[in-house]
Amino acid sequence: MTLNVIYQLSTANNFASKYNIMIIEKLTSEASMIEENIRKDYNRLNAIDSLLLLFNQIDFSAELVPTKDPEKMITLLTSLKGEDLTEQEVKLVHQIASN
Repeated sequence: MTLNVIYQLSTANNFASKYNIMIIEKLTSEASMIEENIRKDYNRLNAIDSLLLLFNQIDFSAELVPTKDPEKMITLLTSLKGEDLTEQEVKLVHQIASN
């Protein structure tokens, strides 16, 4: 359930007791955290998809990819993409370089 649905349920049923309000607040808080995590995970998945497409453009037998140098890798991927990498893409490149 989204926050909107929880709110609709609470107002439609005219909850009055402090316990019911407390339950609604806890559920609303939990729903907010889940929605935020979904948004973050969605952005991260998009960044992964984007990087996979970019890495697929590289001929690894002909090109030396600087896998241990995140800044050089960012420069290479930015060139392939034709625009700056997103914040999530940059974070992932740094994670790749640190492994």
